[in-house]
Amino acid sequence: MSYVRVVDKFAHQRHWTPVFELQDFYGQVLHLLIVTVPASPKDGIEAGSFVYASIKQAKLLDIAINTHHKSIYYKDLGATEFVDIDQVQCLIGRIKDHGKWAIIDQSQLLTQVHSMDQ
Repeated sequence: MSYVRVVDKFAHQRHWTPVFELQDFYGQVLHLLIVTVPASPKDGIEAGSFVYASIKQAKLLDIAINTHHKSIYYKDLGATEFVDIDQVQCLIGRIKDHGKWAIIDQSQLLTQVHSMDQ
């Protein structure tokens, strides 16, 4: 799974003014959580549902980009976090090939295959 988050690129610099940017993240979907909020007309709240994904983050080792494709390598999965499903860009698959994981990414017009060590 690929998802986007807004992060402070100077988060480790305590006294610097925050500068926020979009950053891509990758991980494994563990669960989907649907939260349904009932209507409360007297409080001005309309009924609605929110969908979150429980995602175990991939600990990326390297990202290599050339003119034909982007290769994403990881070895382990890390912390689990809840992400608003609206932040999910695409769902991708993986297959094991000769001891490596290959990510099948169909998010673009042409299918891309990214190799990953594990």
